[in-house]
Amino acid sequence: MGPLPSHGPSAMTQVTPRMLELARRLIEHERIGKPRPGKKPAKPRPSIDFSVIERLRPSLVTLMSTLGFQALLLRAQALSSADIPWIAEVMIHTDGSIGERAKRAPNLDPEEIRNGNLIFLAHVLMLLEAFIGEVLTLQLMIEVWPNVPLDDLDSGTGETHEKAT
Repeated sequence: MGPLPSHGPSAMTQVTPRMLELARRLIEHERIGKPRPGKKPAKPRPSIDFSVIERLRPSLVTLMSTLGFQALLLRAQALSSADIPWIAEVMIHTDGSIGERAKRAPNLDPEEIRNGNLIFLAHVLMLLEAFIGEVLTLQLMIEVWPNVPLDDLDSGTGETHEKAT
């Protein structure tokens, strides 16, 4: 993945490196999926993809209600769109599902798409962590993605997080 844009104090500077790394791991895990034996996974052109958020949706709706989940996504959208303008065009429905406006997608550079997916998810994760705390956020990630290594993510406190068994 190429460098992320850096211009002035904006939503981008609010995203922590730790959350960017967590978002990157989750997106990569969803993109690769489960490879079939004997088949190399194709390297598809980046697309506007919120499958990570979609996988989180049932758990988060249970935790914070549909309205709370929608509010979380709308706030993440507002924070992200300062650096990733096309994020402002993403439709966040009342049930918390996400859809994009397809007319813009073909005009986006693959790097813009990758950065947008990453930044939007990182903001969702940061907001979630602010609302329910670091431990519960990581616990939720482990429940949804038990095979994604998270124990080496540094929280800034010097602690590591081990997978709960």
